[in-house]
Amino acid sequence: MIQSILSINSSDYFIRPENTVTIEMRDSQEDFIVHSHNFNEFVIVFSGNGLHHWNGIDYPITCGDLFYINAEDCHGYHSVNNLKLVNVLYKPNEFLIKKSIEKYVPLSYQPITSRHWKLPPSSLSTLTPIIEKMALECQKPDIPSIHLCEGLFLQLAIYIYRLRYQPDQAPISLLHQMDQLINCLNLSINTPFSLEKFAQEHQMSARSLQRLFKSKTGMTVMEYLQQLRLCQAALLLRSTSLSISEVAGQCGYEDSNYFSSVFHKKMKMTASAYRRCFLQKDKLR
Repeated sequence: MIQSILSINSSDYFIRPENTVTIEMRDSQEDFIVHSHNFNEFVIVFSGNGLHHWNGIDYPITCGDLFYINAEDCHGYHSVNNLKLVNVLYKPNEFLIKKSIEKYVPLSYQPITSRHWKLPPSSLSTLTPIIEKMALECQKPDIPSIHLCEGLFLQLAIYIYRLRYQPDQAPISLLHQMDQLINCLNLSINTPFSLEKFAQEHQMSARSLQRLFKSKTGMTVMEYLQQLRLCQAALLLRSTSLSISEVAGQCGYEDSNYFSSVFHKKMKMTASAYRRCFLQKDKLR
């Protein structure tokens, strides 16, 4: 069965065709079906958690995730929990300051690996004042406001460019305990992880760290790590011929039976059935 994709038009969000930037605040983002649109956007995750389905792949998301979405991309959200997003919508080909912006925003032809980044959670509050100014200016139809909104967009893009880092790399400056922990979890998909050991190595309180993580993301540390591992397992099942046992091992599960049980509980089907679904889809293409 082919999943239908909702098509969204810029006229649904931009107050005039001449406007090139607008802001959509999502203080409580609910599940949203897979859709495409004729504009680009930044998606910045401020808190909560969920799964971002982007061009056929699920990405676990929580505070600090950053995505650059192209007009031709298909994406949506599911399994969300207290998810707070800011969507910065823009029309890159219509910018008056197009050449300057292209230095700081991935170009449309660049691969997905160049368009998913992390932001230190402790840095998100520095972006809020710019986003709030943009949210006000993008609702004004006059030319000076449109120009100002583009200038603010460039300012936001430069701030993000300075702060961002790849999900599998450590940020240049770790300013916050959460930054260190989220980075470590993203590097621990296929290796054992102990919060107590991590806290001891970084001279932190495991209990305080657990409470902080829960308050920022809406889930426990181990729930987040499990989500990362299951998404990686789903990717391996779809894209490789590894056995179920090998997939389990590459996703941090020493016991393949336990992995199969967890996968079945969370994905509502066995790992073998999940793989068969994608093999059948490939045959139909």
